[in-house]
Amino acid sequence: MKNLSEALYIIRNSKRFDFEEGPNGTTILTITNYFDGQKLYLDLAKIDEGILKQLQVPGSTDDLNERCREYIHEQLYSEDEEKLETLLEKAAEHRVPMSRIDYEFYTYLYDLVYDFCDSVGIDVDNTDEYFNADDFINNQLY
Repeated sequence: MKNLSEALYIIRNSKRFDFEEGPNGTTILTITNYFDGQKLYLDLAKIDEGILKQLQVPGSTDDLNERCREYIHEQLYSEDEEKLETLLEKAAEHRVPMSRIDYEFYTYLYDLVYDFCDSVGIDVDNTDEYFNADDFINNQLY
């Protein structure tokens, strides 16, 4: 068994990942230090809800953009989809933010982005976050 310091050493250095059979199926994550061969074994089947919540991170910006786009399109009605497409075209044509063309629809989209971000644990109101809702609506929502 590794202590926390030894485990972090393996995790933070060059490593290789494998999965092995455990009592609950292929749930043992083996992290091997690339240079010295030290191994850390983690049984992922033992993760409970609290630990899972602490360990999960939102994902890369590209992944978040894609997931947020999917979420928004799932929430929109067909007439909203048409309106969104029209507004995106106008915003691109006139090179202005969508909020200047139709502020009401923009705030509707902003609320959807906010709901998505809340569901994945991103604080939209924190300007230090790497996912910016305004930038997403005006530049990534296509």
